[in-house]
Amino acid sequence: MKHIYNASAIDRVKFLNKMKYTEARILPKEYDTDANTIISDDKIVIFIWDKEITVIEMQDTEIAKTYKNYFEILWKKAKII
Repeated sequence: MKHIYNASAIDRVKFLNKMKYTEARILPKEYDTDANTIISDDKIVIFIWDKEITVIEMQDTEIAKTYKNYFEILWKKAKII
């Protein structure tokens, strides 16, 4: 499982990196967001943490492939802790 976190989540990333089958990185502060995205097979779930939680769920192979490509771009930009 791969995770990318906001810059403030250094302790969480260090904890996750001690787990088997898990890698976590952080993005620079200018990329911080209140949204979380989960990508699994052909499903994408986006959580937006505002005053209320908004959840957007999509199931589509091509959209999932696109989100996975975006993730890989961010993964390369993210810092290893």
